[in-house]
Amino acid sequence: MYRIATRTLGVVLLLVWSLALVGCDDDISSVEDLDIQPSIDLPSSLSLALLDAESRTEFSTTYQGLDQAPDVSGSGNLVVERISESGSAEQGGSQQWSVGYDGTVSGVQEETITIQTSSEGESIEREINVTVSPFVISTDFASRFIVVEDFETDFPDNQGADNPADQRPITTTGATTAAIQSEASSPNSNGPNALEINAAAGDPVSFESTVSAPGANLFTFLVRSPDAAFDLTLTFVEEANGAEVEHEIVVPITEGAGWRQYGIGFSQIDVDFNPVAVRAGGNGPLKSVRLSADADVTFQVDELMLGTEQGSIAEINDFEATTNAYITFSGASFGFTDQVAENAFGTRARDLQDVSFFGYNQGGIRIQDAANGELKFRIGAVAEDTELEVFLELNEGGGTATNITIEAGSEWQDISVPISELAENPSALASGISNVGFNFVSGSSSFLIDDLRLDATGN
Repeated sequence: MYRIATRTLGVVLLLVWSLALVGCDDDISSVEDLDIQPSIDLPSSLSLALLDAESRTEFSTTYQGLDQAPDVSGSGNLVVERISESGSAEQGGSQQWSVGYDGTVSGVQEETITIQTSSEGESIEREINVTVSPFVISTDFASRFIVVEDFETDFPDNQGADNPADQRPITTTGATTAAIQSEASSPNSNGPNALEINAAAGDPVSFESTVSAPGANLFTFLVRSPDAAFDLTLTFVEEANGAEVEHEIVVPITEGAGWRQYGIGFSQIDVDFNPVAVRAGGNGPLKSVRLSADADVTFQVDELMLGTEQGSIAEINDFEATTNAYITFSGASFGFTDQVAENAFGTRARDLQDVSFFGYNQGGIRIQDAANGELKFRIGAVAEDTELEVFLELNEGGGTATNITIEAGSEWQDISVPISELAENPSALASGISNVGFNFVSGSSSFLIDDLRLDATGN
């Protein structure tokens, strides 16, 4: 019965369509003869971040029923160039446009792109609002990079060892205070902690952190200011040819309950800003970052990072710390060493001797979009070919292990292990990672290790 009814309905529809054609203008011979209503589809707003002189953003327009393809122009110093065009104005077409800026801005500049055309002789004009600034501001962000341990921050260990002073102290000046807290951290951040700053106008908080980031061109951080808007002055202290040089930029912070991610291009901080250690071919690493508000205000910051538009490369501070660095309870020893790789991010590494197993318990660090991510670390001074078992444990349970072979060599080696081999469901890493561990299988049980991080950015 169902098949018969369907066929009958098809015959009726065909008959109705045939009658409709009979009643139409006899001159209609193709779809081109039908009346097409004019329309233009385009974005209502754009953001253009001037991270460097080549910074651009793009937009597209689609249209139909027009007398001619749209003409586009920009206000002020906007430079709008057509990339491509296809189709026809009447039957349907599209254009792709590139937007740049011929100049610099110190704050936020509002400009306008105007689109002009006509249909049946009637003028049509549309506008796109363009926000131009020296930095990227995003509320749609996700953590795709987390440092498991890079040995720059002290952590408790189960052997009661005396650790040297923390390499990342946080200091305040005057009436400003700062404290690590977890009550207001972003669910899109890489862990449960953030830093809350009770700022007195002009009194800075300083993050001392010797960081080298070869290949980076972008500084990013998360910020939340629920009660007030204010101007935040960031001062970057860089070592350059044996001396310290300061670079300053002012960033307007918007009031709001939500977290925002800011991205600032190195060239916007200073054309000479390039925090790369001499050992990696630069003039010197980043030494510290100071934050100073122009008003009495309470705000939170998190994930101070150096990287690229593809993602983070090195951490300045994200206020997370290993809850326990464990190691074989007998026969093994460990300490810190300043024998680091040329491309290491910090100034010290871990020296492990005669280990059977070791690892790093965590308090809930997490990353998103980990399907194609990797666990990365550096390993050096490997006396003979060595096999290690590497594993993850997740907060929600599960995690898998895989064996890797590291070739003998006195030089540092960069090691990458696909996260897909360490978690049956990589998306579970967004709920938290409780442990990153290693078991010695064969070969050399003594070596150096540094810069353990989970990276889903593709850098």
